Amino acid sequence: MEDFKNAIEDAIRQENWLAALSLSLSVPDICGGIDDPLKKSGFRYARWFDTWFHFRQSNQILAGNDCYALRCALTHEGRDVTLFQRAKKAIDKFHFVKPPNDGSTPYVTEIGGGFYIPVDMFASEMCAALSRWLSSKSKDVDAQERMGNLIKIHQPTEHIGGGKLTYPSFGMTGTISAG
Repeated sequence: MEDFKNAIEDAIRQENWLAALSLSLSVPDICGGIDDPLKKSGFRYARWFDTWFHFRQSNQILAGNDCYALRCALTHEGRDVTLFQRAKKAIDKFHFVKPPNDGSTPYVTEIGGGFYIPVDMFASEMCAALSRWLSSKSKDVDAQERMGNLIKIHQPTEHIGGGKLTYPSFGMTGTISAG
């Protein structure tokens, strides 16, 4: 999970807001699946989000079901409108805004059914939520085992298993497992 957190933090530093947002929205899915792999995705997403995600500088509340609706709208349609998402509870549209460059303080607000969120604040809070959750799972053997099965991006020369593979585009030789 540290790789996911690092990728979000890298995207924030690079001001790659769509990458930061998209990956942030996947965190409750992944963590919820590690916590409760037998529950339905929407349920575990909302429960994880409501438990771990908190805006620190805002009294606005974003519910897990609305965030799940946003995750569905963005992942499946590339949109920020949740009006027709079954999971939606209160928010019809999300507006993510870049951090201000004039020294002003960003804040979360709700206006007319739309939720305005500084994208850097959202992604940073997701990293903080992930850190809190990871800390709570440090001695959970089942969770650690499931985390060990998460995707990993390998180096081209990393020893993964038996067999030899040549990467013509890199001009390098590495090894990879066939099973």
